[in-house]
Amino acid sequence: MKGRIVAIDPGWSGAMAVFNNGQLENTHKCMPTSTETWELVSNDIMKSQIAILEWVHSMPGQGVSSTFKFGYNYGMWNGMLASASLQTMLVPPKMWQKNWDNVPKDKKDRKNFLKQKAIEISDGKVKVTLQNADAICIGQWYIDKGIGEEQWYPKRNI
Repeated sequence: MKGRIVAIDPGWSGAMAVFNNGQLENTHKCMPTSTETWELVSNDIMKSQIAILEWVHSMPGQGVSSTFKFGYNYGMWNGMLASASLQTMLVPPKMWQKNWDNVPKDKKDRKNFLKQKAIEISDGKVKVTLQNADAICIGQWYIDKGIGEEQWYPKRNI
């Protein structure tokens, strides 16, 4: 995979992973404000050819406050990518998680499993945490699948 991509876990405690020519280069955690986040990530976004954004939504049982924060962050990332005119692929969690066999169903076990996979992907290049592990795995899923535009799900410019 040639070029630079950014992969984003838009959760309140999410992160963005940057891959260059198929290799993990760095990660950025989501900051407390959209201005701080933009200042941190804008350079990498502006240099990228594509963004892979986890396609998420609220779920039954989430509290009102957490759902609002979740939606705020998702909208923030969409706005940043649109401002940069960066072509964006949306990918549901179940789709990118199929990149690995035996992903646990329990949330805590799944997060730790994906963190371990992200550590393997990183190969010591970046410090992997629960905060950036999903973003790293999302980017690796895109690279492993060698997805072209015709296979995007869904395909859109935001």
